[in-house]
This record gives sequence, structure tokens and C-alpha cells, in this order.
Amino acid sequence: MQKTIDLQLTAAYETYGMLSDTTETIIMAFHGYGELVRYFIRKFDFLDEAKHYVIAPQGLSKFYMNKHTRVGASWMTKENRELDLKNQLHYVQTVFETETKDVDFSNKKLIIFGFSQGAATVSRWAATHKIPFDKLIVWGGQLGYELTAADFDFVKTDAQTIALLGDNDQFYNGDNVQKMKDGFKTVFPKGEFQIFEGKHEVLRAVLEDIL
Repeated sequence: MQKTIDLQLTAAYETYGMLSDTTETIIMAFHGYGELVRYFIRKFDFLDEAKHYVIAPQGLSKFYMNKHTRVGASWMTKENRELDLKNQLHYVQTVFETETKDVDFSNKKLIIFGFSQGAATVSRWAATHKIPFDKLIVWGGQLGYELTAADFDFVKTDAQTIALLGDNDQFYNGDNVQKMKDGFKTVFPKGEFQIFEGKHEVLRAVLEDIL
């Protein structure tokens, strides 16, 4: 018989920049499958640290890759899916609340960003906790499949929602490109779906432009 137990969990995450009175934009960034957050966050190091503060949680499941030569992380699998979702969202929300507990968002912009598997994670987190984002960016990944437009009825009228996909993405070609677009536009009918020249990766030039 499978049982569960509640534990106190200590988990790491990364930040970039300095959160202060000069901070104009806070970014919650979610990495993709098989990435470690300490490398992923370097994609944002072109940003002015005085004006931008990046918070990057890490998937709680880590595993060896490439014949044990490197380590990657995952947000969840199909095993104990609901439990993993619960733990993941609690962890992410705790990170966000800890980092922003003294932040006045009336004079700061909040951008939430998810790459690959992180796209589903960021969308589920935003929907579950009614995160008042100014811009949502999903890159090379789909929104949580169970989400609907009604889950985002709290979104500000002037908020931007953007989906990005490389024209040579090795995981999206043929029918699943349209499936990704349709899923995004069903939830965000006014959202932007953009194709760029590139593979399944976060390109700094594109990221700089979209941020």
C-alpha cells in the first residue's frame, strides 16, 4: 500500500540582480527539462542588474544525464503526478512570496517566463495562485493542458501573453506546432504567437527583444 508523509523540505533556487528601490522589473523564470537553474539563469545576464531582478526556481527532481557526466532537473513526471504538482506549486509560491514579500508592485512590472517543460509549470503556477503578471512568455513549450481561459479571468486587461517557437525546434514540427498554437490561443485568444529562427533553445538576442 502506498502512503505519503509530510516533510520539511529545503530546496535551492537562483537569483540575478539586486532587488532594491531602483528595480523596475521582476522576472520569474522557469527552466526546461534536463536543465540546472544555475546555468539557465545565465541567459538573463545581459539585463541591467539595477533595474531587473530575476528569480529562477529549480525543478525538485534531479537525475544524471549523458552517462552520469552531468545532472539535469525536471519539474514533474507522470509518476505521482498530482502529488508532484502540489509540491512543485507550493515550492514555487514559497520562493515567490519569500522574495517579494516587501515589494510594492504598483511601481514594478512582473514578467513570468517558462521555457520548454517550464511553460506548463509557469502557467499552472500563475493560474493556481492568480499571479497578477504584466507579461507571460512561454517559449518552446505548451501551457498546462488542463488550463482554460476561465483559469486566467484574473489577468489584467493590459497584460501581454506571448508564445515563442523556433522554426527549427526539434521537438515541435508538423501537427504538434499547430497543436501548441491552438492550445495557447484557446486560453489566450488575444495572445501573440511568434516564430523565430532557431532550435529548441533560449536565444539571448530573441530574449532581449521580447523582454
